[in-house]
Amino acid sequence: VKELGLSLKNVDREEIELEIELEEERHEKKSPLPPYTTDTMLKDANAILKMDANETMKIAQTLFENGLITYHRTDSTRVSEAGLKIAREYLKENLITRWTRGGGAHECIRPTRPWPRNMVAKLIEEGVIFAESIERKHLALYDLIFRRFMASMAPPYDVVIRVYRIRYNGMEEHDERIINASGISYELYKSVLVKRELPIGKMKARVEIIDVPKVPLYTQSDLVSKIKENGIG
Repeated sequence: VKELGLSLKNVDREEIELEIELEEERHEKKSPLPPYTTDTMLKDANAILKMDANETMKIAQTLFENGLITYHRTDSTRVSEAGLKIAREYLKENLITRWTRGGGAHECIRPTRPWPRNMVAKLIEEGVIFAESIERKHLALYDLIFRRFMASMAPPYDVVIRVYRIRYNGMEEHDERIINASGISYELYKSVLVKRELPIGKMKARVEIIDVPKVPLYTQSDLVSKIKENGIG
């Protein structure tokens, strides 16, 4: 049921009658995700910016060579003292110190200055900083790295979760969804999907029937995750 953001099983007609009840509503705090490592950066760049792995690494290399980000080949989420200082300059009283432990030759992928995307673009345009070959796609990846890093050092964010009971065609399913999220870490990097509230009661709904392949079709983002899970590369 596309208009409600529902995925129901065993539906063979274009219109069905739904009965929706609200079972539970709860409020939770969620911790932001850690700063980027190479694999999580590649995953997000593909899913959000639609860049493939090769393009992402070339763009990250250019950002690194121009001194805008730290080294982009790393499996560490550690934040150095320099990174902590940068986060403090940007977040001020909203800073939460985390990700400062861990070893390895490199730290996480992060910006080297407390400058958001629009400031970097302005400084380059005005010639205050010299950066070669920085185009819109470079700024897009920089923006993603900047927001993910700053969010990782910000306080937990608040979410409102609702659990619904859905009856249709003699069947019953449950749908749990986040209907609201708020907080600086969420505003910086939207790490959860917020869905609309479901209407309560009985209603007729149009159905879009989709054939789901038995073998899942992986995006490059999915493949990056699988490679990481299996310790390959």
